[in-house]
Amino acid sequence: MKRPIKPRQFSQQMMTVMRTKLRMPVTLLMLVSTLTGPFQGRAAVIVKTNAGANTLLAFPTVSGVATNAQNTALTASDILSFNNAITAASTYRVSNVANSILNLNGLRVLNPAGAITLQNSDNQSQTIYLGSGGIELSAATQNLTLSNAAGGTLTLATSAVQDWSVLNVRTLALSNSLVLNHQVNLNFLGGNTGGTAGVVNLTGTIGGAGNLNIAGMIGGSGGVVNISGNNSAWTGAVTVGGGATLNVDTGTTTGQSRLSDLQALTINRGIVSLSNNSANQVETVGSVVLGSGLNQLLRASSSTSTRLNANAISRTSPGAVLNVGNIGTTAGTSHLLTDNLNINNMLGTWAVAINSTSDANWVKNGPNTADGGVIALSGTDYTTQNTINNWTTPSQHILVTSTTTAGTASRTISSLKISTAGNAATVSLGSNTLTINDGQNGGGIIRVGNSTTLIGTTSVNTGFLTAGAASDGNADTLRIFNLQNTLAVNNIIQNNGSDP
Repeated sequence: MKRPIKPRQFSQQMMTVMRTKLRMPVTLLMLVSTLTGPFQGRAAVIVKTNAGANTLLAFPTVSGVATNAQNTALTASDILSFNNAITAASTYRVSNVANSILNLNGLRVLNPAGAITLQNSDNQSQTIYLGSGGIELSAATQNLTLSNAAGGTLTLATSAVQDWSVLNVRTLALSNSLVLNHQVNLNFLGGNTGGTAGVVNLTGTIGGAGNLNIAGMIGGSGGVVNISGNNSAWTGAVTVGGGATLNVDTGTTTGQSRLSDLQALTINRGIVSLSNNSANQVETVGSVVLGSGLNQLLRASSSTSTRLNANAISRTSPGAVLNVGNIGTTAGTSHLLTDNLNINNMLGTWAVAINSTSDANWVKNGPNTADGGVIALSGTDYTTQNTINNWTTPSQHILVTSTTTAGTASRTISSLKISTAGNAATVSLGSNTLTINDGQNGGGIIRVGNSTTLIGTTSVNTGFLTAGAASDGNADTLRIFNLQNTLAVNNIIQNNGSDP
């Protein structure tokens, strides 16, 4: 009967075979074995136990009770997870040592029985550093709050570029100090499943030079970030995209900033809303950059003195448009200031003021100066003319209020607004061409009113519609804003000369 080979004997026999038959260096085999074996350092998901309120996070055992399921001290490689081992809403403290630092790779909330709150110990200042694991509420059934305890402060600081994810319905609230040393990508999840969008409240101070990129839910809408702390020391840039909303409470104290005065605010199919009801405050950014699609700069505040100074507004794509909402016609009460100057008495057909479904207008820099208040076109800014043969001035903004008298020649105008008080209307140049040129490589049509409108004749593909200046080497964009009902375009929409 053969004796079983022990592991060490087997290893020795294998090395002998390698030497005598394969002629391979054993040192190489041993090196490969070392590299492909288990990683010697510890990088783990540490599960928080149901150790009761005010349990200290920094120690594996407190008063003989394990603070985590692994009964091990947390390291910068670990993700601290809160799951169904926790049977009630709980508050956990960082440490009982003043000025202590807790290094983690990330925080994860799964399915505890109650909300989770992390704080410093009373009357002590403590810091949590988060690495690339970030904050994960992508499968959370409860909310996560980081806040200051009675006396002292809690600081959350980044130690690496990271993602924060927030599921539908869930709230991530940070009323403590936040130091963005690195970029944070804040992602709202669950858009394809419906439900109430997630919320992130940043009511404490923000410092550092890291950027904050906010992305809406996968379905393309939802996700709200409320920012209201004194962030004057923060020099990072902000991007709002994917249908997410950034609510900026400009506060009541002069000289404070919520967003960096020097950095660009980028809106990439997102919404930025000013939400201060009580004070005359101007939030200033270095510039505003518009990405492709519909972007919105609104004022939810009831105060007409709350404003955003955008300085220069630029667009990264011809398809980038801006809605400034119900902005009014008085520069002194406008919620948007800009350095952009008018061309043809407007900012361009890429900028509109949409007032729900009741009305919409093009906009202009009211005084046409640096830091001028943006206002809606009104009154004599438009030329009301229902006879197309009288459209003889290319810089005019034409307002049509009823079915037009058919044109007998091609025409060029700066913009077209159709508002027929709920009556059906037709705008036709017969077989001729209507060129809408706003002077900025584009042109636009606004149609308001709960009625149908036809542009062209009843014969499809008769007559032509185009935008911009002909053959100037720049691509031209035709923008159409239809607020209600049906707008039919039977004209051929064509390139303007040799321009696409």
